[in-house]
Amino acid sequence: MEQRLAIFNASGGGGLPQRPRTTTRTHARLKVSWRFKMAAAQAVEEMRGRVVLGEFGVRNVHTTDFPGNYAGYDDAWDQDRFEKNFRVDVVHMDENSLEFDMVGIDAAIANAFRRILLAEVPTMAVEKVLVYNNTSIVQDEILAHRLGLIPIHADPRLFEYRNQGDEEGTEIDTLQFRLQVRCTRNPQAAKDSSDPNELYVNHKGKDHAKFSPVATASYRLLPDITLLEPVEGEAAEELSQCFSPGVIEVQEVQGKKVARVANPRLDTFSREIFRNEKLKKVVRLARVRDHYIFSVESTGVLPPDVLVSEAIKVLMGKCRRFLDELDAVQMD
Repeated sequence: MEQRLAIFNASGGGGLPQRPRTTTRTHARLKVSWRFKMAAAQAVEEMRGRVVLGEFGVRNVHTTDFPGNYAGYDDAWDQDRFEKNFRVDVVHMDENSLEFDMVGIDAAIANAFRRILLAEVPTMAVEKVLVYNNTSIVQDEILAHRLGLIPIHADPRLFEYRNQGDEEGTEIDTLQFRLQVRCTRNPQAAKDSSDPNELYVNHKGKDHAKFSPVATASYRLLPDITLLEPVEGEAAEELSQCFSPGVIEVQEVQGKKVARVANPRLDTFSREIFRNEKLKKVVRLARVRDHYIFSVESTGVLPPDVLVSEAIKVLMGKCRRFLDELDAVQMD
């Protein structure tokens, strides 16, 4: 970008212009202005799309891409643009756990999924315990609490909610179990033994999680690690030790060790790099604002993919009720 100035003759009331020439000062000003605009644009993009982790704090935590906040950006809600940018990628799934990426949503939506998975997906659990005879050292209340924490392998979608005010359950809304067990002495235990594990025959159940259809339901933002300058030699090996295994890869390039970012997804962001005075200025740690990595672990009552689909149904029901209430208010 150059601005050319025409130098006119001073004779005869102005004559033909001579060949334009560029002034050094004007060129320098334009170059500085261009660099400033580029830096400003990069800062805005970083603020809109990245949560930056520093040595002593975190920047760009709050969402700022609402309409009118940035000049030149149209942040008004657009369904077509949302459908174009939104996607769900399944990374890993087995019978008990599911890891998937949800891209193109806000933190409020991601947190709504997490909270619904933890607390609002229906499940079957022990509600009432009638104790007829308990001679163990475990109090009735503690025993009832422990029974309530055991996940019941029954599909809750096959049952109905009990009507409010009904005291007695029926076969369409209630399961009934009977527990009758006693601790028996092990006849093969030594007479002088005092170890309960040897003296008695223990009746053990499988380990169980909290009273929830999921054992864990969490999300995190996708890590974004950028090397601001080349890192070579011993510094490359030192850099790889500052991150989780597999994040930084050291390659041989023309006889030199060169570090590169291999898989930032594996990093836990311990920020160990900031303890290294030589390397902390060559790395930028950030997280992608709208890229959420979900981890869902089922207790075994329902497969994890079914739990996610049920959570989506619950969220859709909440949205429908909210829209119905808005329509009712407008009619009034």
